[in-house]
Amino acid sequence: MMTYDTYLEVFPDGRVLAQVLELPGCFAYGASEAEALSNLRVAVPDYFRWLSMQDADTPTMSGEVELVVRERVEVTMHGLHEVRAFFAPDAEPLTDDDLGWGLALMGYSHDDLRRYAGNLDDAALDFQPDPSSWSPRQIIDHLAQMEIWIATRLDAHPHVPVVTEIAGPPFARYDRIHEQAMHRYSAMPPEQRSVITEHNTERWSMRKMLRRSIVHEREHTEQISLVLAQRAGE
Repeated sequence: MMTYDTYLEVFPDGRVLAQVLELPGCFAYGASEAEALSNLRVAVPDYFRWLSMQDADTPTMSGEVELVVRERVEVTMHGLHEVRAFFAPDAEPLTDDDLGWGLALMGYSHDDLRRYAGNLDDAALDFQPDPSSWSPRQIIDHLAQMEIWIATRLDAHPHVPVVTEIAGPPFARYDRIHEQAMHRYSAMPPEQRSVITEHNTERWSMRKMLRRSIVHEREHTEQISLVLAQRAGE
């Protein structure tokens, strides 16, 4: 049996996001804490299968998963801004190995998104299962906007351009933003890896920035895959 420390974010609507921080990008949602933890027990072996698809040397995992909840943090609102969790491990400075692994996982996540959405035509990009759902185009633009927003969280006065004002088709534009974010992280001097900043009452560190970027891209890649599956089933 493998045991993992688990960290929970509880949203105002009662939804819970459960994460294993030592496995960046391993997460699960649930309508309750019990459901999120149950889903996370499934997500952990799925995460190792995902890693093995990127790197054949990754060990597979078998057996039961035990989860130990270490922190529960309520997600709050600051005006229109959602204030997300800053967990205790987020304050730990990044090592060279941590940074290298985080960048590799960002690359894996982006490669997954590219496989799903990199060559979509306009009809697929603009497909909406219903009027309240986002199209793949909207999801890609949202991902690009969040990528550049997250990457600037250590700046004293972040400047975040509006991505839809940047020239180019959605995915090519996001590719450029993703590359810029990866370069920004890799070029940060060692002293920045222990810096903690605060914007709109939300605390940030480089470790949290990488964690949020990986989870966010994996989450919305799954969303795009579901939208495209609905389109194929019409």
